[in-house]
Amino acid sequence: MRLRFQPKKRTSQWVKEIVVLNFFRGIVRVTCNSTDIYIYENVSKRAIINLCLNPRMSYGFWVNNNCIKAERVKYYDVAEDFKDDWRMAS
Repeated sequence: MRLRFQPKKRTSQWVKEIVVLNFFRGIVRVTCNSTDIYIYENVSKRAIINLCLNPRMSYGFWVNNNCIKAERVKYYDVAEDFKDDWRMAS
């Protein structure tokens, strides 16, 4: 049996989509409405479950409290990390 923890789609002024890439390692991908993409690692598993089970929770509120303000979480700005690769391809 494969466990799938994915939050339900909802509207947000800031966050377009949140995808749980690896629940057990606490890795989520956040896509903003401005098309910026961030990968957060070591996000609380309890927070991920709470987001998946509570369809009325705001995406922006969840990201601010559980990804940005959480001290244990590391993040990667996907666009910044691959900016040089994109220049070389064009």
